[in-house]
Amino acid sequence: MLKSNESHHLYGFTDLKSLNERGPLVISYGKGIYVYDIHNKKYLDANSGLWNACAGFDHPGLIEVAKKQYEKFAGYHSLFGRLSEETLELADKIIEVSPFDDGKVFFCNSGSEANDTLIKMLWMLNKYKGLPEKRKIISRINGYHGVTIGASSMTAKPYNNHFGLPLDGFVHADCPHYWKFGLQNETEEDFSKRMAKNLEDLIIKEDP
Repeated sequence: MLKSNESHHLYGFTDLKSLNERGPLVISYGKGIYVYDIHNKKYLDANSGLWNACAGFDHPGLIEVAKKQYEKFAGYHSLFGRLSEETLELADKIIEVSPFDDGKVFFCNSGSEANDTLIKMLWMLNKYKGLPEKRKIISRINGYHGVTIGASSMTAKPYNNHFGLPLDGFVHADCPHYWKFGLQNETEEDFSKRMAKNLEDLIIKEDP
């Protein structure tokens, strides 16, 4: 590990006080579900990287596929009416295993980008339906949706107030966490009904 925050890297989702006191954990490599730091100390990575290494960090099949792909080319965009064979095949496969037989697949770099794209598509759709004022988005308090402007506005967490968010038109419903927000002697079924009623009342009030 670095003894303190000596690098030029800016860390996300990190307590800077602790980082400056203890320094970052610098990962060197991964084997299976484990990662190893620069001192060869072993850690069980229960997050699978950032949920993108579910098959492990050194799966031989994935390594071989990646090697073959890089021998063809590292990748290609899907703009201007172009796309790669692999993009076409993956889109078809996703639809095959989904319930949307006549659906379309739009690939994004992250969930944040996917959510912002969805917001823009909804706004555009309503505009062309003659409802440009129909822009309200309802999401749940404490639901995490991403770090871009739109996704952060959907993410009703207090830290986003530091950025002047949420934007106007983003409305937040109750957090449906029974263990934390259930009333005394309220059953889980009654809690669920209360959450549903509150959401219905919010929709009627906001008239989105």
